[in-house]
Amino acid sequence: MMRALLLLRRLVAHASREAVLASPARNVAKTLAQSALFWSVFLLILPRVILKIERGLLPGPSKYLSSQASRRVGQILFACGSALGLWSGITMALRGKGTPLPLDAPRELVVAGPYRRLRNPMAVSGVAQGVAVGLASGGAVCAVRRAAVERGRAPR
Repeated sequence: MMRALLLLRRLVAHASREAVLASPARNVAKTLAQSALFWSVFLLILPRVILKIERGLLPGPSKYLSSQASRRVGQILFACGSALGLWSGITMALRGKGTPLPLDAPRELVVAGPYRRLRNPMAVSGVAQGVAVGLASGGAVCAVRRAAVERGRAPR
């Protein structure tokens, strides 16, 4: 048991480590590159694959899958979530002397910018972006929600 705990401790120590001292410009560049990679995978490629699977399971057009209003709300929410994510990442790079990625964690505690009001603005940003992608693309989760709202308004 003790051996397993030591192994777990080593894994955790390697998964999260302090950033190597670098210039603020380098930290910002690394943060922007990490953001671009994560956004490409989790907000572009993966949602497209999921949407393709959903459309295969739910063939035919549906009035609940997308509307101009939900797309517009999704776009606005995505822009706000992205702005918060970039602000958070750049603040962490400049003030924390590291990046948001645990493998290159900040060297100092950051309590400025969005971190002054939110404990984890990067998580808030990610959730907002995920919901925004669902709204803008008309994914099934949004379709179910919209169907429930429409059903509640329908005359009986």
